[in-house]
Amino acid sequence: MSVVHLSVHSHYSLLNGLPKIPDIVGQASVYGMEAIALTDRNNLYGAIEFYKTCHKKNIKPIIGVDLDCELDGGRIHLIFLAENTAGYHTLVKLVSAAQLEEKGNPHATLEHLTRYGKNLIVLVPESALQSGGTKLATTLTDIFGTDNVFARIGWNGSREAVRESVQRARTADLPLVAGDGAYYLKEEDRDARDIVRRIADPSAERDGNDRTFISPHQFEERYREFPDALQNASDIAKRVHITLSLGSWVFPNFSIPHGFP
Repeated sequence: MSVVHLSVHSHYSLLNGLPKIPDIVGQASVYGMEAIALTDRNNLYGAIEFYKTCHKKNIKPIIGVDLDCELDGGRIHLIFLAENTAGYHTLVKLVSAAQLEEKGNPHATLEHLTRYGKNLIVLVPESALQSGGTKLATTLTDIFGTDNVFARIGWNGSREAVRESVQRARTADLPLVAGDGAYYLKEEDRDARDIVRRIADPSAERDGNDRTFISPHQFEERYREFPDALQNASDIAKRVHITLSLGSWVFPNFSIPHGFP
């Protein structure tokens, strides 16, 4: 079983994430990781750069997004991973709809998720599961399918906090996946991230959780009580197969009106 990070944020997570994509992929290569997911907040700006950089290092790229969603009148964020090439195109449409149809306040709605609920794997962070509970889990499994929705348990500073997250996931009948949200490469970068977060929002409080891009050994140690969460993360990576055709011109099919000079 290989360890895989399924929720990594780069500097394209504007005023939130720190590392540049070559540095992320380079660190994954040093760790001997076979796959890695990029899930920037509300955008796919780094997707192509990430795809190219991963292939240069013989690492499988998993393209995703950490997307704000408004469901049942509440705001949460969900992580969407493209399972295949069709899923990547679906992801592009979903993010575009969230950005263009909800201008100034980008987020996906239930209608968006229903419209673009194909070929995507959904990771439900503990914060979303805490607020949405079983109802949210049921809504998502109805749209995306029971095999495509997972409760993402992340490290919140203590093993007891992880156990509480696991209990909520069990109650909602969702399979577990280990998926720390990584926003910087080294633990000493925590202060720098807090600074950029306060540029975006001066009232932002210090993030007390460790958002480091940790090593496979650290990952296994954190989730040693929940081997199924580690195995599911590895299995998701194996499911993903994305092939993008790059380097060629793509023009829209525009029909010229009759009589147009």
